[in-house]
Amino acid sequence: MEHYEVWLDKINIYVRNAQGDVASKPIARYERLHKASDEQRNAFELSSCGVHWFDLDIDLAFDSFFHPEKYNLLAM
Repeated sequence: MEHYEVWLDKINIYVRNAQGDVASKPIARYERLHKASDEQRNAFELSSCGVHWFDLDIDLAFDSFFHPEKYNLLAM
């Protein structure tokens, strides 16, 4: 299983892979995440395939950060 590090600031979600590459996505792209409190935004969990905000019902695959062309993004 590959190791990922995830962090957020007020504008973006960042992911660093085991090779040290960093990719990001704007929080504003995800309405529920954008409207969430800092506490809710920081209450994410990592799995082998992505980042999950269970309370906000948001799942983002790690691969979607590094290969967005493979994903048809529908943000709500």
